[in-house]
Amino acid sequence: MSGTRKNSFSCFGCMQAGCFVMVMVILASCAAIVILPNYGTRDEAPVARVSKATVQPTAVVRGTPTVVLTPTVTPTAGPTPTPTKIPTATPMPTPTALVSLGVDRTSYTELQWKAFVSDLKGKLISGQGEIDQVYSSGMVMVDIHIGAISRVHLNGLAIDDAAKLSKKQVIHFTGWLVDVDDIMGYLFLDVDVTEWH
Repeated sequence: MSGTRKNSFSCFGCMQAGCFVMVMVILASCAAIVILPNYGTRDEAPVARVSKATVQPTAVVRGTPTVVLTPTVTPTAGPTPTPTKIPTATPMPTPTALVSLGVDRTSYTELQWKAFVSDLKGKLISGQGEIDQVYSSGMVMVDIHIGAISRVHLNGLAIDDAAKLSKKQVIHFTGWLVDVDDIMGYLFLDVDVTEWH
C-alpha cells in the first residue's frame, strides 16, 4: 500500500510540476505579447503590432487542456518621410563698373571718403585697363587711372594664363573687390577675378 501511495504521491507531484510549468509558459507568452511590440525606438523600422490574441484549445492530455495563444499581427506604417528642399541657385549680382566708382577725392570730406572706401569692399566690379606688371604668383597689376582709382591687382589667374599676358595689353575683368588701400587719396584695389579676357 505504501508503494501505491508513493507512486500516487509521485504522480501527483509531477502533475503539480506540470501545472506550474504550464502556468509559467502562459505568463511568459502574455508578457511577450505585451512587451515586445513596444520594445525599441521609434527611429527603427516599423514594428508589427499585436492587435488581439485568440485562445484555441488543442488536444487534451489527462484532463488538462493546453491553451495556445495565436496573435493576430497587423503591420503599422512607419514615420512619414519629410520632403527635402532643393536649393535654388543664387543669382549673380550685376557687377558695378569701375567707371562709376572713379570719383574725385577732393569732392569728399575725410569722414565721407572713409565711408566711401569702406563701402567698396565686397562689391562685384568690372573694368578694364592696361597691364603694368605680371608677377610670378600670377597676380596682374593693371593701371586704371579713373578718378581716385589708380591701380587694380587681379588675383586668381592661373600662372600659365598670366604668363601669356604682355605689358600694356588691355585686359577686361570682373571680380570681387576684397581689399581697398587708400594711399594719399589714391585707391589701390585687390580683386579676386571671376572672369577676364
